[in-house]
Amino acid sequence: MENNQSSVQAESENIKPFKEQILPYWNKVKAFVKRDALILTLLLVLVLQFVPNGGGSYPWGGLWMRLEGQKLHFAGAIAEQNVDNYIQQQALQIVNAEYPNLPDSKKKVVLADVMKKVRSEFGDQLETEKSRLADQIRAHFSYVANGKQYVYMPDIDTYFYLRYARNVLEKGHHYDELRGGIPWDNHMTAPLGTSADRTWHPYLIAFMFKVHSFFDDTTTLMQTATYFPILMIFLSLIFAFLIAWHIAGGGNSGLIAGFFAATMLALSPPVFGRTVWGHMDTDVYNVFFPVLIFYLLVESAHAKTPRKQYVFAALTGAGISVYSMFWSGWWYVFDFILGAIGIAIVYEVFRNRKSGLKHIWEKSSASQYLKILGVLFAVALVLSFFTSGFVPFLKAGFTNAISFTKIKQASLPTLWPNVLTTVAELKPTDLFGTGKTGVIPSVGGKLIFLVSLLGIVLLALNHKKSARSILYSSLLTLWFIGTIYASLKGVRFILLLGPALSVAFGVSAGLIYTFAERFLRSMQAPKWSAFVVTVLIFAVIIAPPKALGIQNIVKTDFATIPNNVPIVNDAWWNVLTKIKEDSKPDAIINSWWDFGHHFKYIADRAVTFDGASQSGPQAHWIGKVLQTDNEDEAVAILRMLNCGGTLSYDAALNATQDPLLSVKFLKEIILLNESEAKKKAMELGVPENITTYTHCKSPEDYFIVSGDMVGKAAVWSHFGLWDFEKAEVWLKWRNEKRDVAVQKMVERFGISKEEAESLYDEANSITSEDQANAWISPWLSFVNLPSSCRESDGALECGRITINGTSSAPRVLLNGRVAPAGELVLYDNEGNVKVFDFNNSNSNLVVSLWPSGSGTLAMFSEKPLARSMFARLFFMDGLGLKHFKPLVQDSQLVGGKIIAYKVDWDGQEPYIPESLKPKESVVSGAKVKLNYIGWTDEGVFDSTIVDWKSKNVTSESSFEDYNTRPFEFVFGKQQLIAGFSQGIENMTEGESKILRIPPEMAYGTDPSAHPLGNKTLNFKIRVESIS
Repeated sequence: MENNQSSVQAESENIKPFKEQILPYWNKVKAFVKRDALILTLLLVLVLQFVPNGGGSYPWGGLWMRLEGQKLHFAGAIAEQNVDNYIQQQALQIVNAEYPNLPDSKKKVVLADVMKKVRSEFGDQLETEKSRLADQIRAHFSYVANGKQYVYMPDIDTYFYLRYARNVLEKGHHYDELRGGIPWDNHMTAPLGTSADRTWHPYLIAFMFKVHSFFDDTTTLMQTATYFPILMIFLSLIFAFLIAWHIAGGGNSGLIAGFFAATMLALSPPVFGRTVWGHMDTDVYNVFFPVLIFYLLVESAHAKTPRKQYVFAALTGAGISVYSMFWSGWWYVFDFILGAIGIAIVYEVFRNRKSGLKHIWEKSSASQYLKILGVLFAVALVLSFFTSGFVPFLKAGFTNAISFTKIKQASLPTLWPNVLTTVAELKPTDLFGTGKTGVIPSVGGKLIFLVSLLGIVLLALNHKKSARSILYSSLLTLWFIGTIYASLKGVRFILLLGPALSVAFGVSAGLIYTFAERFLRSMQAPKWSAFVVTVLIFAVIIAPPKALGIQNIVKTDFATIPNNVPIVNDAWWNVLTKIKEDSKPDAIINSWWDFGHHFKYIADRAVTFDGASQSGPQAHWIGKVLQTDNEDEAVAILRMLNCGGTLSYDAALNATQDPLLSVKFLKEIILLNESEAKKKAMELGVPENITTYTHCKSPEDYFIVSGDMVGKAAVWSHFGLWDFEKAEVWLKWRNEKRDVAVQKMVERFGISKEEAESLYDEANSITSEDQANAWISPWLSFVNLPSSCRESDGALECGRITINGTSSAPRVLLNGRVAPAGELVLYDNEGNVKVFDFNNSNSNLVVSLWPSGSGTLAMFSEKPLARSMFARLFFMDGLGLKHFKPLVQDSQLVGGKIIAYKVDWDGQEPYIPESLKPKESVVSGAKVKLNYIGWTDEGVFDSTIVDWKSKNVTSESSFEDYNTRPFEFVFGKQQLIAGFSQGIENMTEGESKILRIPPEMAYGTDPSAHPLGNKTLNFKIRVESIS
């Protein structure tokens, strides 16, 4: 016992000197951490954003998840789905062959067992196939440059700025040319072009590329630009951290506030979704500049000396002015700051109202705020001369908030449709929404939203401790109210709420920690307990376990990564490159506006309109080209657009001062020859030289249709069918007295009194802009995609369509019910059209039937789309059209086919696809009927002679002596043994031939793989017909 005590005592004496040696170092570490806690905490939160977060389970990894977008995770999922579908198809064939009479319920069980067995036996091969397919998919969305493979940049607007950045590197400026001293973009709104945006964004991208290429000379401009949002979000996190740290009062409270403000900004779903790898448009500036400006304002308010206060106030104003060069909606931050400072000044005056003006000016914060406001406003105004311009700056700062309220107006005062009503980003939402569509679900759910609001409330209640609390709580309140209102107008503006919500969330954490620390200290709890409790609570709020049933924003972010599918791929690149190679520099590309930026960047050719110019009259004209069934009208519109853009309308309007009359006039004269058009112009008092803009010798024109436009048919047909008379009724006549309005409509529209009364009553029964939009022009669609047809019991079965000749209406299966079609439209091999109208059906559905290389196809759609140019160009590959000649076609792995046509202005001969042209020999696409006798050394094994076995057919038998059932197929479309295909190719109708096919060109040399394996096959063949 004594020995044990002496041993323990000896150890204790040895440890004591060790502690004495370590203690000084430990104290230094503690002092370092305490002294540099701000930097260490900031570094920690930044590092955590690069830490992997598999599955989105932890409250970190915001930047890591963004970078995962470049790995194209969707490729693996698509490959796995394709392999699984193949396994299911093969297994179903086996089950159907072995158990043809098995009930469906039992067949599903057997099918599952077969699939399980296939996966078990061929697991390695299946995984290899999945990997091969995934690599193929990734390659489709990638390009090779300087010996490396890079992923195409996702999104659309990115290519607008990427082209400008390319101009900066190649020309030294972002615009294409100077016109009259004005920087000009000659690729937009062809052929006129437009003034180039005054933006510094392309210069920043170009500078970033120069820096990057200095360290890596193999990089590309596109690849460098993909990292831009990552860099900007990284910087934004720093400012968000510092804002919350200041507002929460510094110390441990400030550190917690900064930590969670930065974390929330990194993970906030509306911010995350728009700043993923590759999205290098201006959205990220709406995070970076607001937090930068907010930070500078906070530094100004916290400055210890007037000099620092003025410097940071000036920098705040400079930040606002610079922001105006990166996004046109910069003014909202400016307005919020003005409002918040105004509220803070009023509060200070009210609080010190009994002390007199001198006290208020010298002792209260009112004078400080007024000086900050004066300096930042003066600096922003002066710098506007060098940025957005003095007048535009003032106009935007003080009037844009008012004009924003009219962003969703159905019809513009000019009668033209408002394209912004159909922009997906401007889709309206509500506060609570359903699922994840409302404002609150979009920012993370009710809990995160309420916690952020709590932060603002606690900050306002903290005004006695800090006079600046009123300024910050007012700014955050205005920010919340303003951006929520904007979000109700369009979902894209939810992004603007992200920075304010993140700061408020962080401040809530910091102030709650303060209260918790006081409470737990009174309970004599350990000093670290408040810190641990606060951190755990807020970490769980951000990434709650599934069992709690609370929205997890990290999982929401992680789930968006597979959706980061580049819109540009090899198919688009090949099509647009072909246009570039085939065209002259002044050629024009027409299509719907969505991918206009891609066209400009890749093909380097001008476009009619794009995502930066979609709100003009071009939307109606191109929509009409796509919707009309009159090819002459479509080509006349394209000529008008290519000759002068909107100048023809401007000239007519200038002469008539009547939008409706001008549109009707244009639609009439473009279909006349030039001399008749001039005569018509003179009758209306329009200068006859208007034909310069309607009947010129147009530059080359390329028209693109693509798979995405099928789903967008409701949009482009809506604008194409825009009823300008109804638009005038909505904007003007519905507001007049009934008798006055009716009389005016009768006179202007040339309609009866009853029709005018009906229009007036309809317009006045409408209660919203959305209803007005649908009343002026309908939203139509292609109800189904084309289906192959086959004969069955005397009828033609085409998927959900059944056709019993032309005497009765075709029947279509729609929403589980059978409905009759109102029309049947038949196209022959040359594109000639026959229409059968079934008046008794009273149906708006139309069934279209046309030939293709593999047989007959049918589809049903709503009437105005059935014979549309788009249907002819996309589904029928231009069949029978005279002015649209196919240039190139390619297929996307995701998104359908793309077809580019070159417009033939003369249009002499109708286009007939090769597969439908008359065939004189057996060539690809020919529909062949032939008879054959096949034999080996053992005898005949097959023949088209009916009952050949019982009739003892031999190789010497003659087809004339027997009844035959000719073998019918489309050459090149159906799989034949190689030797048979080679042997019959180029045979003509009536020609006979004997083929001798070795095993290598027949069924192979393995007799176990096929009954005819390792056998030489002989065929006597006679071609009966070719069509």
